[in-house]
Amino acid sequence: MQDYSALKGVVAQRGGARLAIHGGLRDQIVDMIVLEWPDGCDDDKISEVLRARCGIRLKKKYGSVIAMFLIGVLANFIIAIVIEWWRNRRSNKVLMTGWSVRAKAAANI
Repeated sequence: MQDYSALKGVVAQRGGARLAIHGGLRDQIVDMIVLEWPDGCDDDKISEVLRARCGIRLKKKYGSVIAMFLIGVLANFIIAIVIEWWRNRRSNKVLMTGWSVRAKAAANI
């Protein structure tokens, strides 16, 4: 798995206490977001696409009840932070594209 420590640090900082107690899960969701990043998607659809893709992955990994909780409470919050970070700078967009391409290649997607 790639190291997205810069992005994970942003998510941890902006997530505050709500995400601090779920550090490992928070980082796994960041990894998932990078892997599922919808390159070429309209900016206004990215959140919707990520919620759907991450929801499928979380449901497969944790089961439906837990996945719905994770999506509702943690994943949507993290997705919003990541998208805000992505929109803030052109360099963040370049980083996300590179990370996502490498993550997909490593996962054979």
